[in-house]
Order: sequence, then structure tokens, then C-alpha cells
Amino acid sequence: MSVEDLLGEPLIVMRSGYVMHRYVHRLLDGRDPAFPYSTDGAEMGKLMVAEDLGSTVLPDFSIVGDPLERCGVIT
Repeated sequence: MSVEDLLGEPLIVMRSGYVMHRYVHRLLDGRDPAFPYSTDGAEMGKLMVAEDLGSTVLPDFSIVGDPLERCGVIT
């Protein structure tokens, strides 16, 4: 998924103070996407993506091997 793809989706972001929160803001470089949801961690973010509420940005180590990834619910 590209940055442009992320801008067209509801984006689930980590709460302010999390490294991924800062990363997403730097990745988007001042562009203002819809942030309908924020969460306190990767596990809840993955569940929200699995429920088709939007997309999120997480490091590989949070996804690879996760049961939701192994069964194809998240990528």
C-alpha cells in the first residue's frame, strides 16, 4: 500500500506519544488524512483492521506470524 492509498482510506493511528504516531505523521508529510480512530497499541489496531474499520501502519515485527496475518485477515 502506498502513501496515496493510505490517504484514500480511513486511517487507524496510534495515540500521540507512540513511535508509530510520529512515523505516520512524518510519512504523510503534512497531508491531512481522515483519522477516524486512534488506539493504544498494535494489537487493537490489528483487530480494528480485521474488522474492516480502516488501515493502519505497523512495523513488520507486529504483523509477521500474527494469527490474523497467517489466516489472511490482515497483511
